[in-house]
Amino acid sequence: MDRIEQLMKNAKPQIPGPRQQTVPANPEPAGDEAEAQAAHTFSGTFTDGDGVTSLDRARQSKRRTAIRAGVAGLAAAAVVTLAVVAGNMGAINSPAPGPAASNTDSDAAPSPSPSASQTATAATTPASPSASAAQSSAPSSEPASVPGAAAWQTFASANGKVAFDHPAGWKVVPLSGDGVGNVVKLQVTDSAGKPVADLVYGDTGGALGGACSSEPRAYTVLDTVEMQLPYNSGASDVTPRFTFRALETGSGVNASFGITTRKAGADGQSCMFYNVVNGPQESPVYMFADSLQVNSAPSPDGATGVKSFSSVAEARAYMQTSGYLDAKRMITSLKITAG
Repeated sequence: MDRIEQLMKNAKPQIPGPRQQTVPANPEPAGDEAEAQAAHTFSGTFTDGDGVTSLDRARQSKRRTAIRAGVAGLAAAAVVTLAVVAGNMGAINSPAPGPAASNTDSDAAPSPSPSASQTATAATTPASPSASAAQSSAPSSEPASVPGAAAWQTFASANGKVAFDHPAGWKVVPLSGDGVGNVVKLQVTDSAGKPVADLVYGDTGGALGGACSSEPRAYTVLDTVEMQLPYNSGASDVTPRFTFRALETGSGVNASFGITTRKAGADGQSCMFYNVVNGPQESPVYMFADSLQVNSAPSPDGATGVKSFSSVAEARAYMQTSGYLDAKRMITSLKITAG
């Protein structure tokens, strides 16, 4: 016992690290040596009043220390287990990136500005071969379809000189003199049978003439579209074009559309103008218009061709109607084969 007490007096307290285990180099000691070793390795020093360490209390402390170490180990293992489980659950619960809603039409031509969600999806999800083939085969420069294109048809003259498109419900009616020599002389009427425009091409043997029957008044070019047509540049004021012009009458305006290479007048004033093109030798003058001639005097009641409006603003509003838009499309589709 004296030896144990002497060993305990000489022993220095040791603070164990977390879960540190001491592996003895020799087999487990027995008897007094085991008690001395236990007193030497337990954590902390407990003393009686006279300063001598109690062996029973040291043993109890050792047990408590072992229990604490075991509980601490179990707690650490539980924390690690919870962390692993939480990580796995997070991986399971994280939603996988799905395709963007706008990718529903993936077989259609690709959109120019894909959204950010589309870009992310494309980076993580491989495109199917069929979708890739469909996208690569779609031409990027394909023109947009024209609404109502199926309701239009093409007219071509028997001599092959003239061709143009018109609504399927409109009719092309031959006029007197059509087919004589190289002459093409037609009238186009709408679905109600109302004249829309006259077309005259070829050597008709006639000439333009006439004089003003009213004073010059202001005119306005409301619409114009240049066209590729044969013409005589030496006898023309401008290149061939479709125009819609309004000429004031003093009580309103007379408006007319058609092809021309002539100005309506000088300095924005006119008493009369023609809707004609100064053409090549085979057709010195030709027309495709609602009226050949437009005057600054009010049109007679019931006159066809020239449109009468109360103001230029009303004439502009007429340009938004289907009647005007169809007539413009028809006239600007004109193709002439000269020679």
